[in-house]
Amino acid sequence: MAFAAGIMQESALHARGLVADLLNLSRSINAEYDLEPVPIKTAVSEALDNLSQAIKDKNAVLEVDLDDFEIDADRWQIVSLIQNLVSNALKYHKPGQRPVIRISARSGTPKGRVLSVADEGIGFSMLYLKDIFEPFKRLHSRDDYPGSGIGLAICKTIAARHKWTLTAHGTPLIGAKFEIGFVPA
Repeated sequence: MAFAAGIMQESALHARGLVADLLNLSRSINAEYDLEPVPIKTAVSEALDNLSQAIKDKNAVLEVDLDDFEIDADRWQIVSLIQNLVSNALKYHKPGQRPVIRISARSGTPKGRVLSVADEGIGFSMLYLKDIFEPFKRLHSRDDYPGSGIGLAICKTIAARHKWTLTAHGTPLIGAKFEIGFVPA
């Protein structure tokens, strides 16, 4: 009886998380958004504050190096985008190793203003590049890496709505790097 109750509780928690993720996806697609100048340092700081307990729990190493510039964005959405990318870097670290995450923002690159989130985690094969941005498409089992498979779909939606680019590069067992290219001011 206790075993069945445990399964039911786990299923209920998963369903609750899935509903919350679906609401976030819906909000990123449909909600009105309010564009305002948002300092990139502020957006990154808010995202990291929201993840502070997970960062501490994973004993993660964060290297943050940000130029000082603003982007026109809906504040909630840019923070959500950064938070999802960092959350993935925390989740997909190599077993038995601390997550190592590098967050950088540059304003004078050949691509313009770019925010990058790179990790030394498990990476992914570039064969699955399109799949990782699709809702519910998972490269790993939920038992190995919990979650709904919606986070990167939310990121892609937010980037598209703001007319930003979102690119990814992965190498299995080496890591992953996600870059957001912002439209020039």
